[in-house]
Amino acid sequence: MATVRAALALLLVAGVAAASQSCSYTSSTGYFYDLSGMTHGSGAEDMIINDAGSTFFVNVCGVTTAACSPTTPMSVCQKGYNAYYGAGALFTQQFSGGEDGQGVNVWYGDGTLCGDGDVRNTLLKISCDPSVSGAGVIDSTQEVGCNYTMKVRSKYACPQVNNCAYTTPDGKYSYDLSNMTHHAGGVDISATDENGNKFYVNVCGNTTAACNPAMSVCQKALNSLYYGAGTLATQTFSPLENPAAGVAITYTDGTACGTSTKRQSTLRITCAPYISGVGVIDSIVESSCAYTLEMRSQYACAN
Repeated sequence: MATVRAALALLLVAGVAAASQSCSYTSSTGYFYDLSGMTHGSGAEDMIINDAGSTFFVNVCGVTTAACSPTTPMSVCQKGYNAYYGAGALFTQQFSGGEDGQGVNVWYGDGTLCGDGDVRNTLLKISCDPSVSGAGVIDSTQEVGCNYTMKVRSKYACPQVNNCAYTTPDGKYSYDLSNMTHHAGGVDISATDENGNKFYVNVCGNTTAACNPAMSVCQKALNSLYYGAGTLATQTFSPLENPAAGVAITYTDGTACGTSTKRQSTLRITCAPYISGVGVIDSIVESSCAYTLEMRSQYACAN
């Protein structure tokens, strides 16, 4: 029996160590999040919210300083009227995408038993707010039985550019287009083609334009409907005919076009150091639902 307990203890420690080593998440829409700035070390102050007679303590991707009674390290701890209860164990941590493809959800389970026999668990719905100082703030807590949902705001839940740099295969020219990317709610680069279709672009990010699911290139047709013309997750760089002149980026897996084709876009971005702002779209050419957008930007000049 002692051997079994030792083995279980080792498994638990291994699970905790693995979970504590990862506090980043890439969403299905291609956004990258690093929440490690929300984690504090031993003894530091937890995020706290008081709600309906209980106080909740949270340490995202870490163990709370609050003195939860279970021996299992907890990322969410609840203080009731006269006792502490685990409301989510670190080793159970699971990430998922936030609502509308923005922000991050973090779930913790295997907390202390409730009176009805269920275990406490907590879902943190963390949204981007660059104005929040520190790790973040908990705005509200909703309780259904012993299932807790907390709305949290943090600057660390703002999506980051996963990879917006490119070096040509011969290693001679490097490009960093990260300044062409805006975060949620920013202004897309846009232009209208000769047929009256409007295109919205967010290089290495998702457009603010209302494509669903989120896209790096979004098309608004004459019928006022939105069609995806390339997802962030499919982003591929390639050199132009003159590798020193700029870079091409292709996005595929857009909205279906006909019965067997999906929309896709290639951005051909050339160096234009005199262009102010993020960049401009000069022309749009369509061929069988494949769109080529000629663009210029100061950020497409080789380093």
